[in-house]
Amino acid sequence: MAISDHMNGIVGAHDSAKRGVNLQSQAPVTPPTSNMGQNSSDETISWNSSPSCSCMHDAVRVIQQLDDDEFHITSLSLDQVLQLQKWIIAQCCKPMECTNCVCLPSVHTVLLIICDRLAEMFECIHKRIKRANTALSEQGSLQNALTPPEGDVPSYTVDTRAQLFCNSSGLAASSATCNLQLFSPEFRSQYSDEEQVHMVRVLLKLQARNFRKLLARVDTANQISGSQARRSKVGAMVTRLVKANTDIEGALQAILQTLAGS
Repeated sequence: MAISDHMNGIVGAHDSAKRGVNLQSQAPVTPPTSNMGQNSSDETISWNSSPSCSCMHDAVRVIQQLDDDEFHITSLSLDQVLQLQKWIIAQCCKPMECTNCVCLPSVHTVLLIICDRLAEMFECIHKRIKRANTALSEQGSLQNALTPPEGDVPSYTVDTRAQLFCNSSGLAASSATCNLQLFSPEFRSQYSDEEQVHMVRVLLKLQARNFRKLLARVDTANQISGSQARRSKVGAMVTRLVKANTDIEGALQAILQTLAGS
């Protein structure tokens, strides 16, 4: 299969976040198999006026899953992290399209919490790629570099603002040992190291664009509700995303330069 044909397929899948996501078809990353909000042990959340609306409960459930590291983010390859981000963005779009929820300040606040986690994911992606390039320079092989040695612990300074944590190590996700593979095994076997870098670069740009659109929708909703404080938080997250994108691009270019010199 030509790389251009395969990229068209991947780009099409990642560009569909705004229309909803079927993550089940892109294993191994899968959203919860149970209906979110239907667990009898969960506390009832009744902020919505309609008993048939589960938007708030579903959104809070996403926060709980991220806080409990149910997705095991540090063990995912980078393309799987992007799939997870796509699914999370789709979950955030649901209350923005719900007449019961779109004007509720409580919903906007919950969405801001999720967006903060998404911004942190992009910052962690930069550290992941930067570390991969360091290992590549030392080991001379992308395949070897993207498989962290047993017991290898990153030396990054712990971010005291971190909200994403690794359940297995107890460390902040940005400081924990993570899977440095760009793609899951079925993709890695089909493409060269350089091709993988170029493909993941395109996917990262698309996902950042989708996140930027979500932030714009949240900002508009808060403008209508008149909350300048929440709008300022959105602006701060946009700034974080722009910086993360710039850092990610620089880290990917560094990998390409290392590959060119190897």
